[in-house]
Amino acid sequence: MVSEKDIELFTKKRLIFLEDSALPMLYFRPEVLEQYRKAPAKYYVFEAGFHGKVGDKEERFRMQQKRSTRWSKSYFGQDDFNPVDYFAELDFWKIRLQYGWALVVDPRAFSGLPEKERQKWQNYEIHKPIL
Repeated sequence: MVSEKDIELFTKKRLIFLEDSALPMLYFRPEVLEQYRKAPAKYYVFEAGFHGKVGDKEERFRMQQKRSTRWSKSYFGQDDFNPVDYFAELDFWKIRLQYGWALVVDPRAFSGLPEKERQKWQNYEIHKPIL
């Protein structure tokens, strides 16, 4: 039988591991989505519960076309596809902070956005969120 002391020790070790290995997520005010909602012909915003996506309709379509022909181009040595040049889609999660809602974005996905899109989001960044 596992004792309470063993469970407590395991939990502390697990939390230390998570704190050391986890990437710090990026937090943004939800108002960042308004610029995309105001241009529904160009962008889409999808929200379902605590998860959502925002993206450029045209670039997403272009990226899908490039991916479908990528195999044949790479086979013949003509692959010029670079997904960093495209803002196809960005996933986010909604969480409740002490002073309101925030969007949480994985820093790896955020760094893959074009510079122009990152600048739009950085104006809404929450630097020290209080959970």
